Amino acid sequence: MKKVLVFVLLLLFAAAFPASGEPDEIDDLLKGMEAFWAKVDTMVCDFTQKKRLPLFDAEIVSNGNFAYKRPGTMIWRYDPPEETVMAVRPGVVTIYFKANNRAKVIHLSDDENYPQAMTFGLGGTGDRKGLKDKFDTSLTKRGDRRTLTLIPKEKEAGGQFEKIAITFKKDFTPVSTVIYYSADDVTAFEFENIVINGNADEKIFDLVLPKGVVIDEIGSGE
Repeated sequence: MKKVLVFVLLLLFAAAFPASGEPDEIDDLLKGMEAFWAKVDTMVCDFTQKKRLPLFDAEIVSNGNFAYKRPGTMIWRYDPPEETVMAVRPGVVTIYFKANNRAKVIHLSDDENYPQAMTFGLGGTGDRKGLKDKFDTSLTKRGDRRTLTLIPKEKEAGGQFEKIAITFKKDFTPVSTVIYYSADDVTAFEFENIVINGNADEKIFDLVLPKGVVIDEIGSGE
């Protein structure tokens, strides 16, 4: 599904920036994010995805659950009627589309540095200074919520998106991620029922493709 794949590519892009920048409030905030994720071994939660497209008045709403496991494994499961699953492990992303029994297997090269980008959309980043080099950053506070907004300084830096807003609680627990592709094309992820470092069943992270699935291989992984 395109919206899932675009989100994956966004995460990939976010970790590839060179480091630069000076310490300030934003830098302190990003340090806090890093410290938070350094203590997260597992996280499971429910999510709601809301997609607003040009020419459509109504939102397209999808629900599902998400699980993350250090050092670079996560899985997104969309509830019916979509029933799409995206499983991520270091070096490979597998997206299964139940409706037509097809799967995309995306092989990543070592220089794509995917594990560091795994948690970017939830508020984690392995390259806080690099983000400041490529993005104009701003921070807003409301109650126990913090929203970090990133706007690409150059058009090519953002790829297909104009800005991204990551909201989290004061303790850095993720609340939402909103991706603005344009003023009329917006995708929002809201996270609920978050359990950090709980007894996550290993089977949660397994994606067993059914017999007869058609697999499209993308990338060499070299």
